Amino acid sequence: MKSQKTINEALQNLYNNGQKDIGMEELYNLFISDKSQGLKEQKQKVNSVCGAQIHHDELSFKCFDCSNDFNHMICIKCFDIKKHINHKFLLKDGAGCCDCGDENIIKLGICNDHQGHSIINKQEILEQIPAIIKENTETFIQCLNNILNQLYVELKPNSTINPYFVKVYHIAAKWKLKNITEAISLEDYYQIFHKALYFHNLLIKFISWFIQVNHQNLFLITHILSQTDPNSNQLILYNIFERQLTLESLGPYKGEKLEAIFYAFHADGEFKRLVQITFLKNFHNFRSFSSLNYKAFIVLKRIYEKLNDYVQAQNYMGLQLMEDKSSEEIIQVQFDQSEKYFTFLQFTEFIVHHSQFTSQEMIEAILQPNICSPYFSNLTENQKLYYQDLNFVQDYSHLHLNILSFRAEFIYFKQVLMNCFKKLFDDKFDSFQEKIISQDDYEDFQQRQFFLTQLLHSFYNVKRQNRKYKLDSLVVQNDNLYNAALIINFQLNQFYVFNKMFNGLRSLMPKLIGKRNLSRIYLYQCYLKLNQDVQNIGNYFEQIDNFYIDYVDSETTIKGQQEVCEAYNLLSLKLLKRPIFTNLIFIELLILEYFEGQFIDKEQYLKHLMEVLRMENLKDLKPLFNNLLIDSLQNLIALNFDQKKRLQEEQQRIDFNSSELESVDLAYIKFYLFLFELDGLLFLEVAFQKFRIPDKKIASEIYNSMLLSIISSEIEFWNVLQMVEESLDLYPKQLNSTIHHIIINLFNQSASLSFDEIQKHIEQLKVKTNSPIENLVQEVCQLDLISKTFTLKKGIQLYLDPIVFTKSNAVKGNIVERLIDQKKSQRFMNFGNYTQYKADEIIKHLSSNKDSIFFDIFHLLINEPFIKQLIQGNRIELIIKIVNILITKLFDYHFIQIIKQG
Repeated sequence: MKSQKTINEALQNLYNNGQKDIGMEELYNLFISDKSQGLKEQKQKVNSVCGAQIHHDELSFKCFDCSNDFNHMICIKCFDIKKHINHKFLLKDGAGCCDCGDENIIKLGICNDHQGHSIINKQEILEQIPAIIKENTETFIQCLNNILNQLYVELKPNSTINPYFVKVYHIAAKWKLKNITEAISLEDYYQIFHKALYFHNLLIKFISWFIQVNHQNLFLITHILSQTDPNSNQLILYNIFERQLTLESLGPYKGEKLEAIFYAFHADGEFKRLVQITFLKNFHNFRSFSSLNYKAFIVLKRIYEKLNDYVQAQNYMGLQLMEDKSSEEIIQVQFDQSEKYFTFLQFTEFIVHHSQFTSQEMIEAILQPNICSPYFSNLTENQKLYYQDLNFVQDYSHLHLNILSFRAEFIYFKQVLMNCFKKLFDDKFDSFQEKIISQDDYEDFQQRQFFLTQLLHSFYNVKRQNRKYKLDSLVVQNDNLYNAALIINFQLNQFYVFNKMFNGLRSLMPKLIGKRNLSRIYLYQCYLKLNQDVQNIGNYFEQIDNFYIDYVDSETTIKGQQEVCEAYNLLSLKLLKRPIFTNLIFIELLILEYFEGQFIDKEQYLKHLMEVLRMENLKDLKPLFNNLLIDSLQNLIALNFDQKKRLQEEQQRIDFNSSELESVDLAYIKFYLFLFELDGLLFLEVAFQKFRIPDKKIASEIYNSMLLSIISSEIEFWNVLQMVEESLDLYPKQLNSTIHHIIINLFNQSASLSFDEIQKHIEQLKVKTNSPIENLVQEVCQLDLISKTFTLKKGIQLYLDPIVFTKSNAVKGNIVERLIDQKKSQRFMNFGNYTQYKADEIIKHLSSNKDSIFFDIFHLLINEPFIKQLIQGNRIELIIKIVNILITKLFDYHFIQIIKQG
């Protein structure tokens, strides 16, 4: 057996000898055994799991009859068509590894060469390996690990260095560009880094070679990596994960990719589980944030890319010509840096490796409180960066959340959540389904640390602050739009992850009271957080008032209307940087609780809400609801103020839209007016005025569009409920018919539509639906078997709801062209006839209390005494005429005066 001292000396000699590029078999002879003759003869034919790495653009199969994991992969060698006759399978291109033989993922269709974990006895395999091989291999890997840990300690304090300093220095050192190396002056750090990278690559290359030579060696390596390193008191596996970020992302070139060996380790089911858990606990070590000078970053990045181009082209002359100019630029940016900084994210390519760990048992393991707590703690800390007044040049939101959103997509994920819920509340699960929870039950629930509760805590555990933003240029720049789009994207990702889990868990509750108890728990939890924020927020409009004092009313700053609007738009984008996740969840749960409770009227609902929130006085609720209203108005103004629609264009560029956020905001305003009636409407007007929108025309358009949405479509309520509830049973008739109304509206652009056209337009109109659209279409349409297109069923009235088509310019354009062809008046195109239809329907169902929320909001917005009398007298023709007049006056921006004059 070789001693650690002997191996350490030999390793140092390798490095000192010009970092010799040693062959792996030679390395084996030097450190493990010089008896290499039988290495290849020992290779086994039958492996437990394939684990073959599949690179980008390489083909692989997915068979949905053999696996319920939609992300599984079967390489071409393992896919035997005879085992998949009449199966549904796809041929795909994408990176990953072959799962053939992993019985947790692929239940059927395993090829003849892979027999699965069930036939593997790891201990027996280890006993077959000669003792000297096991001992020397273990000592060799431990020595490499110790060297790397020592180097990492020296590297870590400086790991936030601008990565392009290291990259440029590497090229300059290799090609002897002395002026550049002297300008950067990074020799000591670079030498330590270069040594660490050399030994890191040596370790990864050896393991990769060693496990391919003999399949038994794979289990020896996983056995070694599962051991605790006595120096760091951490798993050797953990050490490798911890070093990977610094060694890979800061390097002059990428470190050896861990996927090369970790995919092969899937053959060891026990180790695969350990990797998954270690990955989650160590997730924070796979990315880091640095505050870098913007000018220095851009200059160094440009220099590196040019130098690298010359290296790739082997253009030594080009490198020489760049040396003097580049060294001068490097010196300049180091001594004359601007004050503009941005947050730069560094992350390893290995961060996406978790996508291969998808079995139900593994997901259930990582949801346990002791496993996921480190991830949540780190998630909370990282979120604070999103809400600081910082600029980002990357969309990194998916790195925090895709470890959850990826798993939430699995069809069995909600069952995993339910299993965890039952295990955690085994003694109280039955009572949770039978009776309304008490205060003691709620506190007990919090203490048991259910996964979804921890997730919610991590999302809202960011202090809300009022800031005085400094507007440097007073002009909207691309990075302002990008950062506003990123914060919306992050909030929507949070929203999606929570709703996917909450919705799935509710769907498995055996009884309605269990569903409602779950809703009440999180409703109350959000209330406590929001109520605390209300006490700390102070004057919400102080920032806007300061904006006018500092930039508009001052004699030395902006004066022109266009300049004021541009600066105001910049401020509104910055005001989006605030944590509103709790708002979104609280609002959707408020609305869910109302519809699920089937309350007779708002008084009954408010009484119930006070019990759920443990309040004694209804007046205590109003400040919170007012602040939520102001937040919703802020969102709507920021999203709609810019007439150039630059924020929407930026959202489309990074492939997302804010329609869900707008649905929640509009649904809340509608719900707010329902609860607080005329007082609420008056507060809405006052709050809107306090935003001091500088362009009255834009202010009028935003306000009127908002009111028209409230009085017109029910899409917002529908969309919100679709986020949290799969079943349509609790939806009242008026909401159930929402999609019908959308489909009927689509026939304003064509007398017949194919199913694909209908589906496409519904998606363009940003309508969310969990139900099969085919059924919804067939309920209002009939199919022409010859043309294969749909037309409206006989007797169904065709009407136009203009507010629907403001959600899609493409659909709106088609509608307008058709209405012009039909010689429709401009008034009809502006207001349509849907409001008339809706008034008619409300009058017909006046005696029904279940639709009171729709009637009461409509009634509020036509609240003159004689209109009330008309409604009560059921005089349809007159009310339709008056409603049309009222809607016209909405666009004069004097609607509140109509109410006041009564």
